[in-house]
Amino acid sequence: MKLNAEFLRWVVGAVALLCVTLALSIHPTIKADLYALLKDDSIPFESILNKNANSVQIVFESDSEAAALKTAKDFYANLDPNDYASVRFEMSQAERKAQIQGYFEHRSRLLSDHDRALMQRGDYESVQKNAYRKLTTSVMPQLVAYYDDPFFLLADYLQALIKPQGMWQLKNGFMMAHKDGKSYVLMILNLKTFSVEQVDALLLVKDKVVSREVNIYLSGTPIHSAQSMKESITQINLFSCISIFFVLLLIYLLLGSIKWAALILTNLLVACVVGYCGLLIFPTQHLITFIFATSLIGLSIDYSFHFLSTPKAQQKRLVKCLLQAYLTTIVCLCPLLFSSLDVLKQIAVFTILGLTSVLINTLLFYPLFYKSPKAQQKIHWRIPRFLLLVAFCFGLWGAFGAHYQTDVNALYTPDARNFKADKLVAELSGLTSTKLLLVRAPSIEALLQKEEALKEKHGAFYSLSTLSPSLKRQQENQTLQETLFARESQNLRKKLNLSEPLSLTKTPPLTPDKQWLDLFVFSDNGQFYSITPIEQDIKADDAITLSPRDYLSQKLNDFAKEAYVCLAASSVILLVMLFLFYGKKVWLYLAPCVLAILCVLGVLALTNTSVNFFHVLSFFIVLGVGIDYTIFNMSGFTNKAVLFSFLSSFVGLGLLSFASFELIASMGLVLGLGLLLAFVFSLAGAKDESVV
Repeated sequence: MKLNAEFLRWVVGAVALLCVTLALSIHPTIKADLYALLKDDSIPFESILNKNANSVQIVFESDSEAAALKTAKDFYANLDPNDYASVRFEMSQAERKAQIQGYFEHRSRLLSDHDRALMQRGDYESVQKNAYRKLTTSVMPQLVAYYDDPFFLLADYLQALIKPQGMWQLKNGFMMAHKDGKSYVLMILNLKTFSVEQVDALLLVKDKVVSREVNIYLSGTPIHSAQSMKESITQINLFSCISIFFVLLLIYLLLGSIKWAALILTNLLVACVVGYCGLLIFPTQHLITFIFATSLIGLSIDYSFHFLSTPKAQQKRLVKCLLQAYLTTIVCLCPLLFSSLDVLKQIAVFTILGLTSVLINTLLFYPLFYKSPKAQQKIHWRIPRFLLLVAFCFGLWGAFGAHYQTDVNALYTPDARNFKADKLVAELSGLTSTKLLLVRAPSIEALLQKEEALKEKHGAFYSLSTLSPSLKRQQENQTLQETLFARESQNLRKKLNLSEPLSLTKTPPLTPDKQWLDLFVFSDNGQFYSITPIEQDIKADDAITLSPRDYLSQKLNDFAKEAYVCLAASSVILLVMLFLFYGKKVWLYLAPCVLAILCVLGVLALTNTSVNFFHVLSFFIVLGVGIDYTIFNMSGFTNKAVLFSFLSSFVGLGLLSFASFELIASMGLVLGLGLLLAFVFSLAGAKDESVV
């Protein structure tokens, strides 16, 4: 019984609708930042970055301190506190008293570094004399009752604790700074979870309260992430619309009717959904996976072009070519499955599953809708084969002359205002570098002790142990205070002519509260890590100083080497398979896409452009797609179908080179140029019976 074509069209439409519904019902965890690539590294890099990943610093700048403070208060009044994990802006008098009281309850166990050093040297007399001078000259305010802190030990500790960070100072409960005649007020927000919508809400508040007198600067990872995502999504949507329009034009020019568009685009949709579902085996997916893998799924359009432009008499030969094209593309990706990098595995899984569904749909469903194309004219498209030798020489020079280096700083450039905001915050905070000190220990107590040991050896830095000394250090401090009171309390009492004796009240130990732990510490695999911004390099057991961007660049260089190994393995496997298919002519099949990759390296070397990890990933697409051009040209099928297949991929991927995000733009340039060269070189082996 012959199937009704209209009924089948409804079936295909229903399948497409089901796929869309499935896609919308599944919400995978997609990572867009480059640092997420390092989640499997021995250093829990993603956890490190997440400590400040949702933090936004807002700086209010004005010639008038009062104007800056007023605008900051207006900004705060327009925020909904429920939208944020925390907002640090004003410390009220009550909060400051509560903070002092909190330390007061543990005062016998707290000492400033200066007082502790004097007592460790046995110079208890200097501590006594310093206390007498402070009391008699009013150099320092008494924060608690005198008899509770007669040697000003707690006052000294609190004074050191609130030491200004850079230019910032606490004034009337607000963090304020002054520089070059301008006044600054600081506000720090922590988002519950990052979203573009939350950043947009902050920008709306900014626009609402901003005035001519006050400049408002927003700095932090969420600001940059939102900027990149918004620009990338806007541009990719634009590029997608242009690509779809171009594909529709190609369908009309090749097939003489637009009616096949629904069938072709449905095939593409199903392929993407199948590949998308395959990624659910991974706990998180990276956006790079979708950029690369979706490009390869564009082969569904190529398969459709070939099938719908081939007469029925050549169907059997076409099926053979489709199978060969499918298998060669798949073997190019198989080595990625054994990579240590999840993003490479994801690209392979997505593409293999997607292309498998493309092949099945094309071979099973397209014959039900097939209509033999019109008679076609024969032409001969060829290029001289000696050009392959020229390309080889140029490519070989490029392979050895190219500079292989991934510089993360070159892959993202913030806009002028965000750059100015970051620079201003860094200057006011006194942070001249982006280095982080990472300390590891099996417990919080061990972590605090390691930090204290590092400070004794390398100098003080602001960390968790600054706010809450280790229990060991606290016990030592209490012992030192007991000795101080035993030796010097009577002398101080006589100098001040006090009637009552001075005695030490022993207090319980201080333990870090949750707020401090959330600020400095995270745990991973049973280990505790503290992370602290730092200026100097510190290297010790279970401690490392690193720069996030430099570290990422280093690791991406390592990943690039691994990707090169996978690419070499793909080429060898492809060589063997092509030899089994075509025998001695194997070099004519493999040469075009290999030469295309080499020539791209030559162009990068000629333009003094460093070859990075993402360029290497692009080479997999050039290899997997380029081999298809050669197979169909060498098999005598329509040059027109091959040309249109190339144009659909070239336009879709080449448009990425116009993206403002440098990472995407560099990928688009390599992909566009690589596919162009692969197509041109494939014409060297085109058979004379090729038709158009």
